[in-house]
Amino acid sequence: MRHKVLIEVDGGLRSAKDVIIGTILGADRFGFGTLPLLALGCKMVRQCHENTCPVGIATQDENLRAKFPGAPEQVVQLFKFIANDVMAYLDKFGVNDIQDLLGRADLLGLKISNSDLSKSLHKILMNFSIEEKHPGFIRHSEGRLSRRITSEVIRSVERGEKSFLQYPISNEDRSIGARLSGEVTLRKLSSKLTENPTTISLSGAAGQSFGAFIRDGINLKLTGNANDYVAKGMGGGSVTIIPQGRKMQGAYHAAGNTILYGATGGQLFIAGTVGQRFGVRNSGAIGVVEGCSAHGAEYMTGGTLVILGNIGFNFAAGMTGGKAIVLKTQKNFEQHISETAPEYKKMTDIDKLELKTLIEIHIEKTNSETAKKILDKFDNWENMFAVFGGIAEVEKESVQLHPENVKALD
Repeated sequence: MRHKVLIEVDGGLRSAKDVIIGTILGADRFGFGTLPLLALGCKMVRQCHENTCPVGIATQDENLRAKFPGAPEQVVQLFKFIANDVMAYLDKFGVNDIQDLLGRADLLGLKISNSDLSKSLHKILMNFSIEEKHPGFIRHSEGRLSRRITSEVIRSVERGEKSFLQYPISNEDRSIGARLSGEVTLRKLSSKLTENPTTISLSGAAGQSFGAFIRDGINLKLTGNANDYVAKGMGGGSVTIIPQGRKMQGAYHAAGNTILYGATGGQLFIAGTVGQRFGVRNSGAIGVVEGCSAHGAEYMTGGTLVILGNIGFNFAAGMTGGKAIVLKTQKNFEQHISETAPEYKKMTDIDKLELKTLIEIHIEKTNSETAKKILDKFDNWENMFAVFGGIAEVEKESVQLHPENVKALD
């Protein structure tokens, strides 16, 4: 697949030397973040998420934006300097084009103690080189669980059969579901998978990006816990997580940070708490959790989030669409809401209907005791929940459900 993709490296790139090392390790493109920001006048005060950037870069406040000192020419000049330095390195290596260094891990000459790792590293990383003329190619080790799930589901779909799979999982198994979604698209089996969905039941601790980019017809159920980026970019299907083990502060911790990042569809049910930035940039998915840490619903533009527990500070920062129904019984609830969050309102009858339906589905999928206790207090929900976003106060007869929620409510 190497000739079909471009590999980008980013994260703390500061100089031409970083570009050269990245190229030697197989990178085609380079993502600079902090460096051009500094060139534009960034002071690194690290409060981008608070809309209070003193130099007017990471803010929508017009008064602060008026202080912006930068100009495009500053960034252009920065990259001219980097490009000149890259060319100087190319001269040292005796090559005319940066492509001639792509994947040349043998040039690193790495040594640890008395062990020369350059040859073994060269053999491993040559697989990432676009130049297949180089010797020493080997296959990069892929997740065996992901490959096995994909092959079994594809066979079932091609036979026109539904499938149910059960496997253990460990944190070495990352992006479970993403490969399957890609193969389904590549083989043009999307409609067949929707007609013959698969349920994949897993137990253990899932690695990063569990359920990332899955589509309709893929239903993942995890008994255990998951790492960061659960359901990242999810476009359909469902993810269910039922944590096991010792409770922490009265609740199970089920998954890490940045859940539902950039999701456009699908449903997520987690019978426990999650980390920071739950639902960030969600634009169409439904998610139910039992508590989240800081920055929940950040930059959310669509979809529906239900939080049946405490929230962290800076909730709903930059939220411009969608709906978040949040339990507000925690102490100092309002102090956890971002200044840029939409003003929350009391529940309407349609909000109660939507919440009741989602909690019932959540109980059906997870058997959550927390959700059952909340469901028993249905008559007091107006005092227990706050609604961010959603439908404005209008006549009850004209209220309609969000289109993205119709599927779940059916």
